[in-house]
Amino acid sequence: MDDVVLAGAMAEAVSASAAVLGVLATLFVGWLGWRAVVPHRTMTYSFEVTPLLSEELPNLAVSLGDRPLTQPHTATVRIKNVGNREIDVNTFNGEPLELGMNARIVSILTRDAGLHRRVPPTSARGEVLYIDPYVIRKDQTLVYKLLLDGDEPSVTPRHTLSASLRERREPNMGRRRGLAIAFTVLVFVTMISTLILATRQMQHLDRLVQHDRKVIQHYRDQGYQEGQSDAKRGIVRPHATGSSFP
Repeated sequence: MDDVVLAGAMAEAVSASAAVLGVLATLFVGWLGWRAVVPHRTMTYSFEVTPLLSEELPNLAVSLGDRPLTQPHTATVRIKNVGNREIDVNTFNGEPLELGMNARIVSILTRDAGLHRRVPPTSARGEVLYIDPYVIRKDQTLVYKLLLDGDEPSVTPRHTLSASLRERREPNMGRRRGLAIAFTVLVFVTMISTLILATRQMQHLDRLVQHDRKVIQHYRDQGYQEGQSDAKRGIVRPHATGSSFP
């Protein structure tokens, strides 16, 4: 009987732990479902620049045709659709995406939109790169290589998109590691709390079992003493077909 009761308590503890973990898994799956169903139109941009002149080579000069460039740089601009929906023409609201370079755009050297995909119509005027309204597929990346002439090139986006546009940053591994540790601690604390609760329940059941043992032993002793007393007095009691305790 004791083994059965304790096994039942342990089963309840395992079931409770599984229930808690099931709730956490359900919340995680629900979050993934929300991310997949609810539209998120988001693009990121990145900017890499490389100077073509160096103080170590003072006689080096760069020119385009017969036009010398005083502070030439090459720049790579990447724009990626990281949302779960495509960016269509209507998302631009009739206006091009503008990228100010803080330096004169001498030439658009190359432009790429990925395998078998067309590059949106693009033009450069002064210091600004204009990307006309076009369809940008999910996970698609636009890459532009530019020749710039200026002191400190940088990128400044201006747009009327019905979508968010943010600078792409390197993954924060420390933050991800912190979230992973926090989730692990949460699961660990939940399991420990469940086991503590189950242990207390098992202790309570054990006390109930011990109490029942004492009650049963009490009535056994009482019955034995009554039987001994009746035997001495020569009283014969009829055999009971069942046993019951008040």
